Parts: sequence; C-alpha cells; structure tokens
Amino acid sequence: VYQRTGHLPMVYTSWYMWRQVTGGDPSFGRLPLWVACWRCPRPLLPAGWDDWDLWQVGSVVTGRDGRRVGSDVFDGTARELRELVTDHLP
Repeated sequence: VYQRTGHLPMVYTSWYMWRQVTGGDPSFGRLPLWVACWRCPRPLLPAGWDDWDLWQVGSVVTGRDGRRVGSDVFDGTARELRELVTDHLP
C-alpha cells in the first residue's frame, strides 16, 4: 500500500479475527490500529499492538441527522485525529 500511495495503511480488525486470519502475527504492530471490540470495558488488542488509535465500541448508532453511523472512539485529541487522517489517507 505504501509503495502505491505513499501512505501507510491502518489495520481494522478485532482480536479474534486477527488470530483467525493471521495466526496472531505480531509483525504489523507498527501500523495504526482501528480495533473492533463491542461491549468490552477496554479493547482486546491483537498480537503486536500495545495501544489502539480507533476503537469500534459497537455496530451502528443513529446520528443526529437520522443516518446510521459507526460507534467509534478515538484515543487522542482533535489535532491528533487530523494528523492521523492526513498521514493515512491519499
């Protein structure tokens, strides 16, 4: 992805899916993590990560405008979120 876009990808997964698909490969831990862990008091992290950037805490919620949107938490400030988006989106 980096060679084609100049941007590092963000990994979106859950602890369980990461274990099932990669066998728990820890070698991707340098990439930003968007972890799915619904109804968890804190996210279960896949092998290789000791922190998360985004946490999907539920499937969908209804936004103020009536649209259904994801239910996610960012672990940082608004400025850090802008930097993360800038670094990882073409």
